[in-house]
Formats: sequence, structure tokens, C-alpha cells
Amino acid sequence: MQSIKFIFSLLLTGLLPLLGSAQTNPPGKNFKVIRTSEAFFPDGDAKLYELLNRKIIFTDTARALIDRGVKIDSVVLLSFYVETDSSISDMTVLQDVGYEIGYRLAEFVKTLRYAPGQENNIPVRTNVVLSMPIKIK
Repeated sequence: MQSIKFIFSLLLTGLLPLLGSAQTNPPGKNFKVIRTSEAFFPDGDAKLYELLNRKIIFTDTARALIDRGVKIDSVVLLSFYVETDSSISDMTVLQDVGYEIGYRLAEFVKTLRYAPGQENNIPVRTNVVLSMPIKIK
């Protein structure tokens, strides 16, 4: 039992200095502050959804189905990057409702300008996932 206590105290006294020196900060500073903000549509989310609802152009197939009374109640998920110059790249349709509605939304969103994300007031490339409810009755 004494040997276990001795080994434990050796380990503890050997590890304590290592644990205490794990965080090193410059003199006078006790932590680093990083300010971040996500990319966003400058006119606000409500205006974005209003714009998307107004500007969506349905394919002929989708129009024919809508005219026949087909109801759509789902969500289109788009993933894209907002670059530091506010342009949009790497658009991916993660979830679609069919009838090329997701593709049409993606094409329109590519034409928009977002405010880029920032880290310490410096623009950075930011990933955005946009959820667009589609309800056609």
C-alpha cells in the first residue's frame, strides 16, 4: 500500500508542473478575445424570404402539377459559402422538394450579395445553410 502511495505522489508531483504550464499568456494578458459574426443578408431574413418567394420561377413540370392541385409542404435546404467579397460560391442543394424547385432557388440565391462573416473585424469566408419553406396549396 505504501508503494502505491509513493508512486501516486511521484506521478502527481511530476504532472502538476506540466499541468500548470499548459496555458501560457503574454505578460499583461490573461486571455485572447476573438470577435466573430456570421454572414448575413443585409436587408434581414424577412426581406430575404419575401424576395425568394416573389422571385422563384417554377419549371413547366412544377407549374403543371400545381395547376392539377398537387400540394407541396416541405423545405429546401441550401448550403453555400459567402466569400470575403460578398459573393456566393460552392452552392449545394442539401434537400429538395422536387420539380427542380431547389435548383431554381439555388440559381437565384447565387445572384444575391451577403455581408461576409467577420473575425476580429476582418472579413472571412463563411458557410451558410439556408432553410427555405415551400408551401404550395
